Amino acid sequence: MSNYEFWQSRANLGFTSCTNDVIAKKLEISEINKHIFDNANILDVGCGNGITAMNICENYIVNIDAFDFSEKLINEAKKLYDTQSLKGTINFFNLNMLNIETLTKKYDIIISERALINLKDFDEQKSTIIKIFQLLNKNGIFLMCENSIDGLNCINNYREQLNLSIIKPPFHNKYFNENDINSINYKNIILEKKHSFTSSYYFLSRVINAYIAKINNKEPEYESDINKIAFLLKPLDLDIGQTKLWIWRNIN
Repeated sequence: MSNYEFWQSRANLGFTSCTNDVIAKKLEISEINKHIFDNANILDVGCGNGITAMNICENYIVNIDAFDFSEKLINEAKKLYDTQSLKGTINFFNLNMLNIETLTKKYDIIISERALINLKDFDEQKSTIIKIFQLLNKNGIFLMCENSIDGLNCINNYREQLNLSIIKPPFHNKYFNENDINSINYKNIILEKKHSFTSSYYFLSRVINAYIAKINNKEPEYESDINKIAFLLKPLDLDIGQTKLWIWRNIN
């Protein structure tokens, strides 16, 4: 199954279309919202069924262009959008992120939320990131909320100590090696911050919750009480957790 076929097949799953871990999704949305401001022009890269874009528009008066390469996901986003009463506005459209250079508009904020990891290798990821940089207004920010193989390896190190199985990235994902991210250098773009905002959540959900489930001969549940508590906690002061936020800024 190709990436395209995979995402087409998940289009009608509602809030779980883009992940089975609803709490992790809510954590991502919460973190992204911290960096949004009113009257911003925003681009949502690989928006899926538009859940994040619509949440932003519940809280801020913004204009969002949001695209995905799955026609079915975009159709679901449009259907849901038509039922909402929001502060902001969203223009959903179909586009492959590899062709993002066809966009001519500039943006104050660009978002990718576990979108770039769907590209086949770092060459494609880097090329797309550079194209995203080129779409930023002066002082514009790119909120790159993506998965790190380094963060996943840290979680797996803890899991190994408890004889838990190793977690592997899904077949359709290419997690980032953080040294590769650090090697990206483009004109007046600076990497302003990297935030391991999921450190508490992934440690408690993928290590503690998983171990408790194991000793009780059960499968770990995404919406367990431990995971719900983990959502409420500030991030641990550890560079762990597979999903991280890199904030890039155009200082030109």
